[in-house]
Amino acid sequence: MKYIISILSVVILIGFTSCNSSSNKQAKEQATTEISQAPAAAQAQSNYQNQGTVEKVLQTSGYTYALIKSGADTVWVAVNKMDLKDGETLYYNGGLEMNNFRSKELNRTFTKVFLVQDASTDSSSKVTASGTMGEQPMKPKIEQEQINVKPMKGSITIAELYNNKEKYSGKVVKVRGKVTKYNPDIMGKNWVHIQDGTKSGSNFDLTITTPDQVRMGDIVSFEGKITLNKDFGAGYFYPVIMEEGKVLK
Repeated sequence: MKYIISILSVVILIGFTSCNSSSNKQAKEQATTEISQAPAAAQAQSNYQNQGTVEKVLQTSGYTYALIKSGADTVWVAVNKMDLKDGETLYYNGGLEMNNFRSKELNRTFTKVFLVQDASTDSSSKVTASGTMGEQPMKPKIEQEQINVKPMKGSITIAELYNNKEKYSGKVVKVRGKVTKYNPDIMGKNWVHIQDGTKSGSNFDLTITTPDQVRMGDIVSFEGKITLNKDFGAGYFYPVIMEEGKVLK
């Protein structure tokens, strides 16, 4: 199987940077070796680095899980939801390896699954730098909404957070805003994007990981720890993110 960590693409997301972790480096080296064993003609005709035959498909609200066979190897991959059928050939780039990945919708834990960007059943499809992935992309393109959400007592605005991010690094803070994106059950977390109408430069959106569920359009308050320069790999890089956020009633 040819597993290459492309970056970024992703995710993203996006506009993103590649992951340079040692695990990704090892995966890339392995994938490079395996790709070199593929027929040169096949490599030349495809814009994708990896390919395999779909043996099984599992659909959720956002992900398409596929069991892919390539040569003697089989592996599970998770791609942005797509129409995929048994017997088709899936072409893809990248892949963030996740071990013991839990899908709540499927009520199943995958021993190993690759979260993939840039996937298609057409080998000639153009591969972009941004790519997509996920139970919807974790870092979708966000448009600023014309809203004005007043902070709750003791909370800070998104503008305040970005203006003084070093001050809040590692601290638990409260924020309040409107849910503009909600991506459930990605890497064992729910991913929420909120806006409150304030901004610092081009930063008007805050990403929050949380075990709690919310709905699009909700006005919610979160409390959680602020982390700077968080790199999940495969281009999922966040200069500012709130982790393990809890919805405040």
